[in-house]
Amino acid sequence: MMKKFGALFIVQGINYVSPLILIPVLTHRLGVAAWGKISILISLTVFSLVFIEYAFHLSGVRAVAQCKNDEEELNGLFVNVVGAKFILGLMFSTLSCILYFYFLSSYINEIEFLSWLLSTIAQSQTGAWYFQGQQRSVLGFGMEAASRLISTVLAIIVVHVPSDIWKYFISIAIGWAPGILFSMFRAHFFKSLSFFSIRDVYKLLVSGFNAFLLNAWGAFFVSMPTIVLSKVVSLEVVGYFSLADKIVRAMYGIYVPFHTYLFPKIARLAIENKDAAALYVARGLKVCIVSGILVSLSIFLLADNIIVFCFGVDFFPASSVLKMYSLMPTILVINSILVVQWMVNLSVERIYNKWNVIFGFLKLFLVAWLGVRFGAEGAVIAISSSDAACLLASYFSLKKIGLTPFVCELKNV
Repeated sequence: MMKKFGALFIVQGINYVSPLILIPVLTHRLGVAAWGKISILISLTVFSLVFIEYAFHLSGVRAVAQCKNDEEELNGLFVNVVGAKFILGLMFSTLSCILYFYFLSSYINEIEFLSWLLSTIAQSQTGAWYFQGQQRSVLGFGMEAASRLISTVLAIIVVHVPSDIWKYFISIAIGWAPGILFSMFRAHFFKSLSFFSIRDVYKLLVSGFNAFLLNAWGAFFVSMPTIVLSKVVSLEVVGYFSLADKIVRAMYGIYVPFHTYLFPKIARLAIENKDAAALYVARGLKVCIVSGILVSLSIFLLADNIIVFCFGVDFFPASSVLKMYSLMPTILVINSILVVQWMVNLSVERIYNKWNVIFGFLKLFLVAWLGVRFGAEGAVIAISSSDAACLLASYFSLKKIGLTPFVCELKNV
């Protein structure tokens, strides 16, 4: 197990170090305003990927974990998930073209839009979920790490001036292509095409709908604050906010190997022995709360040094934003354990969905209101307070029906 954890940390380290290498290069070469434009497109990518992937990184992993290593069933599942993503990709492309002509044409030109669209579709076709469900996460995420590394190297080579923004997105599309082909080869995609069935695709979409809503609302309320903020402040302020947001979420990434290892294990235990699953989740929560606080404290104390050393004095205003955002890794890691690991595997994520919608729209209102008055710092206050309130409301809703992992853990003591 320790070897698997070590390998996952190395692989995920590449996944999160690659952007941290690329972002300083892009900010120095393109400037704050151009980086603000890229940030808006990246925010759109987050929500767009959710639409095409349809939360198969949750429902797909859960389905694979419950297949009991039946190779024929696994290959059929892979083919039908790819088919579902293809159909959703066509729908997304159509909607994106409408969105561009009515809303985005004032921000980006046609070449930038098409390159962004291609990069988004390429990223959505990852097969990491298939390997993760078989507890071969090192292979799946190693494939993604290689894709990000290729994209990073290509972007550093070809992106030099603001007019090269389209080359950045083309680099992403090229980088992800080998990984897509590799996953298809390992899952015997072309030999298994006979398993494709519209009825099975429909069943997959229905069975994963609650997980999709969880992911869709989550991505919507993660990506929209940047877009809302861009309507009330300058692109420079958006750039400062986005930079702090990327650093915070990269720091949260150190927990991904832990969560990646737990999810398929808890998915099986949730069916076989719910109390044992609760024991895993409760202990994981305790560890993550303590370590999350330590990470948050480190970000707060080192914010000035991180910004100046990695991004230069031009981005120093982002240091105050980063300090105010430092509590976010703790909120994110608790959310991942309580919601993704526990509620999704118990199929009660609708409880979180309800609170996420309520506090999500409140968050967007507060981002606009506080953003006008306090800039990026106001947006950070709005996001952190709303997300914390949503998490607390979800926890007390679980407690009300006796489904918190701590209640189930006490049964095992």
